[in-house]
Amino acid sequence: MKLGFVTFWGGILLAALLAIMGDAFIPISQRLGVFIGNLAPLGGLVTTVGIGIMIYSLFLPKAPSTKSQKSQKANPKLQSQTPAQLPPEPYRQPVGSVTESTTRLFDQPDSMGSVRDRARQRE
Repeated sequence: MKLGFVTFWGGILLAALLAIMGDAFIPISQRLGVFIGNLAPLGGLVTTVGIGIMIYSLFLPKAPSTKSQKSQKANPKLQSQTPAQLPPEPYRQPVGSVTESTTRLFDQPDSMGSVRDRARQRE
């Protein structure tokens, strides 16, 4: 954020400085004064880069502060553990399939039968 702030104001200062210098050089050399004056939009480009850096810094992850690192050293329970140090995981049952209870085998007779089969039996 600080770098973007400095770049932003540096670009404004550069644009103003080039515009003033361009006007100052016109009495000495017309072509040189116009050329330096035409470089003033570079300050606008630097200003835009500064705004971009400031916006980009808002989306960067925050670095851990030194206070939290000191508190982790003081409290060993907060430090990360290796898998061998972790307590054992309880046994978990595998999750059943969605179609497990709806799948029928062709060898087994269907006690309900389909609606069409029952309608044909009535006729």
